[in-house]
Parts: sequence; C-alpha cells; structure tokens
Amino acid sequence: MKSLLQWVSGVFALLIVGAYSWESLRFARTDLLYRENTPEALRKAVEMEPGNAAYHMLRAEHREGAGEDPLPELIQSSKLSPFDSQILMRVAMRAESVGDLSRSEAFLLRAAAVDKKFVPRWALANYYFRRGNGEEFWKWLGRSLEMSSPEDSDGIFRMAWEQSSDGEAILRHIPDSRVIAARYLRFLIRTERLEAAAVVARRAAATATEDELPLLLTFCERAQATRSGVAVSVWNVMTARKLLPFAPLDPSQGAIVGNKDFLLLPSPRGFDWRIPSVEGVYAAQASDGHGLTATLSGNQPEDCVLVEQILPLIPGKRYRIGYEYSALSDQQVAGLQWELSGPAGAAATSPEMVAGSGWKTGQILFTATDQWGKLSLRYHRASGKVRAEGTIKIRALTDQLVK
Repeated sequence: MKSLLQWVSGVFALLIVGAYSWESLRFARTDLLYRENTPEALRKAVEMEPGNAAYHMLRAEHREGAGEDPLPELIQSSKLSPFDSQILMRVAMRAESVGDLSRSEAFLLRAAAVDKKFVPRWALANYYFRRGNGEEFWKWLGRSLEMSSPEDSDGIFRMAWEQSSDGEAILRHIPDSRVIAARYLRFLIRTERLEAAAVVARRAAATATEDELPLLLTFCERAQATRSGVAVSVWNVMTARKLLPFAPLDPSQGAIVGNKDFLLLPSPRGFDWRIPSVEGVYAAQASDGHGLTATLSGNQPEDCVLVEQILPLIPGKRYRIGYEYSALSDQQVAGLQWELSGPAGAAATSPEMVAGSGWKTGQILFTATDQWGKLSLRYHRASGKVRAEGTIKIRALTDQLVK
C-alpha cells in the first residue's frame, strides 16, 4: 500500500512539473512573439495568451499604424486591465478621435476614478476644454491643480486664461491653497498680468510665510510704477504680520519712506533701501542701530549714488522729508545731497550737506507728479573741489505732507 501511494505521489509530481514546464515554454514562446513585434507574431501571441492586456495594446498600435480600427483591441485590453488608467485614457483618446464622445468621456471618468493622481484629472480638463463644457472644465481644472507639480501648474494656468480673460472668475476656481496661490502669483507676474496678480498678492500676503516673501517683494517691485497703491497694500500686510521689520506706508498721510532706521536686510527689496556697489564708498547701518553712516575714501567716482529707495506717492501731494546729519571724523564732508527723481528725471534736490562736528538738520521738499519716485543720496564733486573724504552719519528721517 505504501509503495502504491509513493508511486501515485511520484506520478502527480511529474504531472505538476510537466505542466509547469509546459506553461513556462508557452510563456517563453508568447513572449518571443510579443518581442518580435510584427502583426503576425502579435496575432499568434494573442491567440496563445488572450488574457494578456499588453498584447492587445501592442496589437492595437499595429492596427492603427496600418490604418485599421484599433478600438476593439483597446477595449479588450481595458477589460483585461480595468484599473490601468493609461489604458483607459488611451481608449478615450481613440474614441474621441472617431467622434464617439460618450465613450470617450466615460473612459476618462473611469480613469480618474481608479487613478487619483494628476494625469487623469488633467486629461478630463483638456477634454472638457475641447468640448466647450465650461462648468466641467473649471471643476476638473481645480482638481488638476490639487495634484499638480510646479512644472504642471503653468500649463494649467495658461489654459485657464485661454478659457477666460476674467481674472476674478479664474481665481474663483483656483483651490484655496497657500502653495497654489504662490504658484499662480508667480505665473501672473511672469506673464505680465499685474492686475490679476494684485488680487492674488493680497490674498497670498495674508497667509504667506518667509518662503513666499521674495515672491511678494517681486510683486511689489513690479507693481510700484503702475499700481503703487496695490504694492503698498501688500507691503503693509507683510509689515503688519512682521514678515518685514518696518512701519506701514501711507502716502495719503505722508508716510512714504520705508525703513527710516536703515535696517540692513540680507536682500533689500520692495520699498527698502538699496546700497549700490560703488568703489571707494562704504555705506552701512549706524552702529547704534539708528541711521546711516557713509564713508567716502576720497577715491570714489565724481558722481555716484550711495543709497536709494522707491517711494510710493500720490500725484499732486506735496511732501517733506527731513533728516539730521553730522560728520564722524575731523574732516569736513561736503558734496552730498538728497535727490528725488521720477519717470521724467530729477524733480527736486535738497541743499548740499556740508557736515562738520555738530548735528545739522535738512529737508527735501517736492510735489509728486507720479505714483512713485526714487529718493537717492547722491555724491557730486563740485567744480574746483577735491573729492570728499570722511564719514557722515544721517539719522532721524521724517516724512510728512506739506499743507
């Protein structure tokens, strides 16, 4: 009895090995046919392995290349692999190309149902854009943005502006996300859509972190000339939230100078002081934290700017900027004055500062002719004079309206 059982077990094992070997040989044969990649080879592969979705997909490509209808093979492939979004979208594309729109939409929706990532959502947004279905387009555009990468986002925003030129309408369909808002703002700035960018910048500033600060400052700089009021409002949100260590600006009330204490930030932007790199000149915040010290080596250019700042203005308003100054060396320092310039050039200058050992006061008065002006501390060597040498300190900047 024992020997009979051993014999049966042995025969069964041989049958299993034989079946496995046959299956391996069959798989190897169909794989070779698949790799041969010819219409006849693929036909045989499909006959031998009708349940393989990849074989049907490749055969569909051959049929399409030969001018035949690939859709039956594509549909069969989708049945065999119903959770493969790439196959489902391929069916949808082919169906749309032959006018079978209901099938195309249905397969795109199936692809988005089984694959929650970006590509199926974006495929649906594109489909509804082509079909002129605005309601569904905006829905799937928003869902696409939720899963988009920074590289994907620009294409989505471009399509949104192709669909509509109404910036506010577009914004209603942009997901309320700090990250997406920053991407959208960057796109609007880059494509010169500053009016739409203004609304986005205000929204972004309310929730921005230090990571978004450079982008918001870029907006302020781009908007200074044409939308100074918006640039100021965004700037003031950042100062109110302590993202910037300055007081708010209000040109309607005379508050036009940012950073009156000349706090030096790593990268001055927006309504802050810029210090140009000038040979023979060293400008920095005063050691006591209040004001500016400017050192002239005597080898500086005959005409140069030491510091400068863009001011927000209201045309027709008259402003006064006051200051105190003193030399911090035994030498008298002359040749410095404040200058206000605008789009048309220099508009006003202060009296020349001739700094000695005591503190003096000065002012620059001007009437604004544009939304912005540039305030510069300029050195100019007077005719017949040697280049100035020494250090001057400027402090106690004030700004106000002149009634």
